Amino acid sequence: MLATSLLFAAPWSPASAQPPSAVQTELERLEREKEAALRPVIQASQQRLAQMQAEFTKAGRLDEAVAARDALEQLKTGNGEANRLAGTTWSRKPDNIPNKGYVKLLASGLAKSADGGWESAGLVTRWEHVGGRVVLLTIEKGRSDHLCEVWLFDPQWKSYKGFAFDGVRVEGSEAKEK
Repeated sequence: MLATSLLFAAPWSPASAQPPSAVQTELERLEREKEAALRPVIQASQQRLAQMQAEFTKAGRLDEAVAARDALEQLKTGNGEANRLAGTTWSRKPDNIPNKGYVKLLASGLAKSADGGWESAGLVTRWEHVGGRVVLLTIEKGRSDHLCEVWLFDPQWKSYKGFAFDGVRVEGSEAKEK
C-alpha cells in the first residue's frame, strides 16, 4: 500500500495500515534471505548464458543460441512468483470502465491486452514482479503520461487490487485462457 501511495499520491495514513502478523514478517524475512543467497548464483548464470549465446551465434549454431537466449530471458523474469505468473491471464476491471478486460502476462515480460486494444493503440506494456505480492505494469512506448499500474495480490495469488494507469482503483482475478 505504501508503494502505491508513493507512485500515485493516493491517500494513505498509518491508521489505515494493519501491522503484519508474526508469521508474515518471518516469511518476508526468509524471502529476503533466499533472494540474497540466490542473487550471486543467478548473476553468474546470466553471465554464462549470455556468453553461451554469443559463442553459439558466432559459431552459426543458431538453435542453441536461441535456446541460450530464451533461458537467459526466463532467468531474468525473476523469482518463483514471477515465473508462476508468466503465461497467466487476469481479469482487469478499473473503477471507471464498466466491462472487464483481460491482461496476459507473458514470460518475456510483456503484458498484452487480450482484445489487442493496448497494442492497436501503439502501447508496449511490460510487467515485473517487484517484490512481495506486488506486480508493476509499465508502459514503455506509446504515451508519455499515466505510465504505471500497480497490482497488490492477495496471499493466495488468486486476485489483486491496485491502481490503474490513470490512478483509479483496479481489481481482477486469474482467468481462464483468453
